[in-house]
Amino acid sequence: MALELAPAVRVNALIPGFTDTPEVVERYRLDGAEPRRCVLGQIPLGRIGTVTDVADALEFLVTDRSSYLTGRQLVVDGGTFMG
Repeated sequence: MALELAPAVRVNALIPGFTDTPEVVERYRLDGAEPRRCVLGQIPLGRIGTVTDVADALEFLVTDRSSYLTGRQLVVDGGTFMG
């Protein structure tokens, strides 16, 4: 889509990792010490993302600050899926 719609439209994807929401906490039982420890052990930055972390990344993508980006994936996951 990015190739087809450029330069009129920029096409990017926002890919959040673990984000501290009620659904994620319930689904992964993150209110328990052991499940939370296991998840945090997989995140190089050592914390679960916040809704604000994701919103800040989205704000970047929809403003002119990202005007030279298209066809990209912005992964907001604290470094979990580096590579």
